[in-house]
Amino acid sequence: MHKKILAICAALVALAVVPAAASASPVLTTSAGATVATGSKLTAVNNGSIVFTGSNGVNVTCSSSTMGGQVKTNSGTLIEGTIESATFTGAGGGKCSSNGLGEVGVTVPGLKAGTSHWCIKTTKTADAFELIGANCGTASGTLTFILHTAVGECQYTRTSSVTGTFTTNVVPATLTLGGEPEFTRENSNALCPSSGKLHAKYDLTGYKIS
Repeated sequence: MHKKILAICAALVALAVVPAAASASPVLTTSAGATVATGSKLTAVNNGSIVFTGSNGVNVTCSSSTMGGQVKTNSGTLIEGTIESATFTGAGGGKCSSNGLGEVGVTVPGLKAGTSHWCIKTTKTADAFELIGANCGTASGTLTFILHTAVGECQYTRTSSVTGTFTTNVVPATLTLGGEPEFTRENSNALCPSSGKLHAKYDLTGYKIS
């Protein structure tokens, strides 16, 4: 009997240290736990600097960034939202800084509220998301941004989607790009890095993912 009691206790201890299962059926909720309605506004603010690391060693750093959009789907098995606007600035609201291109302005030509946007959505992998450079409902698209520099425009694109992970059951939910995805220069300005990797993390203002 004593051995059985010890075995039961050991089993209970083992269960206690097993981490909670990741969310494979995510729901976007408010801090109070209410399900967020479709059409609700989304705002994401950078968590740490946004950094573009060029292939030639030139880095561009933006200390502030905000993205805006709206919830398109929140079904209990899929969260899907638009990104319709994006701003990138440096310290004090000025341009982003670099170690070789001077002050840098950043624009995203494919975003326009109500007509053209990017789409971010959860995937079948638990606690993971995908960012597509096209309207929601489109299977694929091109992610493009432009660096406006002292040496001219540097346009970068990526034809495949970007993936990342998100935190659960905390407010705000934090979304982190995975693996520093690479973007390739599209225009002919040879003074721009031929490619670069993007490091970014955002907090989803006021919402959590359960």
